Amino acid sequence: MSRSWIAGIAVAACASLLAFAPLWQGAPAQGAPKDAPKAGAPHAMGPMAWVVTFELSKWDTSKAADQQPGFPEHMANVQKLSKEGTLLLGGPFLDDKDPTRPAGAMMIVKAENAEAARKLVSTDTLVTNDLMKIVSVRGFMAGGGALLPAPAGGGPKH
Repeated sequence: MSRSWIAGIAVAACASLLAFAPLWQGAPAQGAPKDAPKAGAPHAMGPMAWVVTFELSKWDTSKAADQQPGFPEHMANVQKLSKEGTLLLGGPFLDDKDPTRPAGAMMIVKAENAEAARKLVSTDTLVTNDLMKIVSVRGFMAGGGALLPAPAGGGPKH
């Protein structure tokens, strides 16, 4: 076998380990019953995360965000959802030509299902005032990144 072939296999093996890292975080403890929930099962993880994307609708691009109708109420809603732990991450997409202006937005929220996630964000004043429209609601599982907490016990040993 050539060294490049062996290196390729090693890289693939490491990538596989990293890809399945989220499953280790919720794995049953050693000695747990065989019927204990497996990591990655929706009931083991609790409510699922949902990525909700928005596009601009009647947003007045000549005005700053804080001058849009209902923006203070939107920010109060964002703070409330954050404190509850329902809003995991959110913010505007920025315009390519003018990064001081929004070009849509995204929220990652915890909800039991897609309909619950849609209902949760549809009450935001930016949506009710038709400044933004919901484009999509998609299930999401964070597989890695600096924003994730370190796994309990330091994660798997390699």
